[in-house]
Amino acid sequence: MIKQIQTIIHNYLEAKKLTDSVIGTIEEVSPKLKVNIDNKFVIDEDFIHVLSNLELTNDDVGKRLLLLRVQDGQFFIVLDRY
Repeated sequence: MIKQIQTIIHNYLEAKKLTDSVIGTIEEVSPKLKVNIDNKFVIDEDFIHVLSNLELTNDDVGKRLLLLRVQDGQFFIVLDRY
């Protein structure tokens, strides 16, 4: 029975994808940060947290970023340039 419960929990967590890494391309930095995720959709700074050690400027437009998708895609954390 415990094995079945573990399997159910594992399958649920896999389906939920609590976190996942994705690659995004910077479309705009100012006035509002916008990042294209895998050429599927664009997110703006309302859904993005940039780590304090990473400063993005207008020169970064077109460059790629490594992001961590959290909360089932409701929020993204920029980890570094890719």
